[in-house]
Amino acid sequence: MKGFLKERLPLKEIGNHLRKPLPKHINLLFSLGSLAMFLLLLQAATGAFLALYYSPSPDHAYNAVTYISEEVPFGAFVRGLHHWGASAMVIVVFLHLLRVVIYSSYKAPRELTWIVGVLLLLVVLGFGFTGYLLPWDEKAYWATVVGVEIASTAPVLGEFVAKVLRGGPEIGAVTLSRFYALHTIWLPWIAFGLVGVHLAFVRFYGSSGEPRNTPEEMKTGKPFYPHQVFEDVVGMLILFAVLASVALFVPVPLEDVADPTNADYEPRPEWYFLFLFQLLKYFQGPLEIVGTFVIPTVGILLLLFLPFLDKSEREVLWKRPVALTVTSLSVIVIVGLTILGARSPKLEATDARLQSAPTDTKPVQSAPTDTNPVEDTSARDAPAEESDAPIIDDVEDLKALMALMIEDYYEVVDYFDSGEGQARAVAAAKQLAAYAKLISNFEPPKNAAQTEEYAFLQNRFVENLTQFADALEREGISDATRAQWDAIVELVNQSHLRFSEEEIDLEAY
Repeated sequence: MKGFLKERLPLKEIGNHLRKPLPKHINLLFSLGSLAMFLLLLQAATGAFLALYYSPSPDHAYNAVTYISEEVPFGAFVRGLHHWGASAMVIVVFLHLLRVVIYSSYKAPRELTWIVGVLLLLVVLGFGFTGYLLPWDEKAYWATVVGVEIASTAPVLGEFVAKVLRGGPEIGAVTLSRFYALHTIWLPWIAFGLVGVHLAFVRFYGSSGEPRNTPEEMKTGKPFYPHQVFEDVVGMLILFAVLASVALFVPVPLEDVADPTNADYEPRPEWYFLFLFQLLKYFQGPLEIVGTFVIPTVGILLLLFLPFLDKSEREVLWKRPVALTVTSLSVIVIVGLTILGARSPKLEATDARLQSAPTDTKPVQSAPTDTNPVEDTSARDAPAEESDAPIIDDVEDLKALMALMIEDYYEVVDYFDSGEGQARAVAAAKQLAAYAKLISNFEPPKNAAQTEEYAFLQNRFVENLTQFADALEREGISDATRAQWDAIVELVNQSHLRFSEEEIDLEAY
């Protein structure tokens, strides 16, 4: 078998390449790149396991995550490895770049190696941004709302980028599907492609070593295999042991299921984005774009072009006063803002659209576009949540509850008129279904025939509203959802639940 492989594979050449000597002065910090690669592979393996049980839809995502954590064998452990591994990856990649800065390893001829490394850092942050929406809990939803709103403040392309990320006017089913695709398909391909290029550059130019190495010492160190490989593997085992311990003993946080109507929620991102969210507090009003776009963009550009901006001789960081000052201040500011963001009582939303929904009402109307009714056969997996409204005992209670329904009713009408506020419209439709279910327990008609007809209409009202909310969340404004809404308006009229700004018509009772 060995002879068979030797004849068909360049094993000798691969062995010689792996035994290529490293620079003489190499320390443990030079293993950070290998640890980052290990964490990327760990994220891919654990992510593939989680994908077997996950469903990227608002109706099922939260339940899928709960099922993984509570029912799937080793599910909580694997999810813990994935969650805490993401944080470890951010830390290791950041430290790896910091090591490169400390030893001036970005200088010629390794400029392209550095640029690819910075791009990999951005991809890692992209994994974090797209990943924390997937559990579809309160933190996931509202942190993503704020994050997308931040993206929308960018000049020229901001609104376009935000719309592409959302997949529509509001965050919903399409957003979750797109983030899942980015997180599991697009970003992994980009990441492994960049890693391949990065490793090719590292092997082609060789390890930079410490600046004190002479030209001779750059070629007389220990070979990469087996010496450096052994040290890297030991580091990987230690890192995995730490992550496994954390995954076993520290549960991954999971808040309540996302509620798009909960505008009072205090959005707070993962810790590695806290510095940016804290930065936004210092730039309000017209200066908001400075915190959301200018400073982050300038920072990224400075990182990318650092090898071309720093023209000094290659020395360790503490022998370069300007570089030492800039690097130290940058690290202090990022760490300081992160700590302040973690202690901050609230991170404010950046857009008025994140505030409470308007409550103005207008005369009842159906969807603006007439169309033939299209039957929707989809059914919701769970009934609408019960309302806190009082029990319906008499006509006065019924009037009070219907007054509450008016605001939700016109929230949907406003959405069909303006095309804005999809999440609020979906929540309003669900709330209407909950109210209608309460009203169905009240029997105002005077005879048995009327009561039976009234109950039938009410059951259809609840069923159509829940199906409509599901379709609206998936499709937004479409011919099908317009037709469903027209049918609901007709049911309202048939069941005497006539809404108007003037009064609630209960004469039939």
